Amino acid sequence: MTGILFALCGLYYLPGLKIILVFFFVACLIVQAFIDLDHQILLDEILMLMLPTGIIYAYYALPDMWDSLYGALFAGGLMLLIFLLSRGGMGAGDVKLSFVLGVWLGFKASIVCLMLAFVFGGIIGVLLLASGIKQRKDPIPFGPFLCIGAYIALLFSPYLIYFYWNLFV
Repeated sequence: MTGILFALCGLYYLPGLKIILVFFFVACLIVQAFIDLDHQILLDEILMLMLPTGIIYAYYALPDMWDSLYGALFAGGLMLLIFLLSRGGMGAGDVKLSFVLGVWLGFKASIVCLMLAFVFGGIIGVLLLASGIKQRKDPIPFGPFLCIGAYIALLFSPYLIYFYWNLFV
């Protein structure tokens, strides 16, 4: 799976520092997603590695560093609000992961990431409940959906934004 995800990244990034940083990002997403699936935790150690590399990536890949800051504040702030309002329905690790993803993706791609995560999470959640695999009170880790949304947003957010706006224009 990692090889396929790396190969897709290779279609969008030229050899150099950006693709090395993207490979690191994708590897961290994979690790976080599977750890969250197995143990329902998101490791701060990995997030602390992703944050400075995300700042470096933002310097080279995003239009400006403000975009990275806006993305982090938007994604982290929205997830913090959900965390506070849900009273434990959303974990603090999801808030921290969203903040770091915002640094990496910037503002617009953070919107795409969160929207995809909520859509995928909602669909899978309904399917798990309908099939009886999970009960209403059973926790469903949200980190994997954030990671899937981040990967798709990293590669395809401009196309998805363009497609979405063209539906209404």
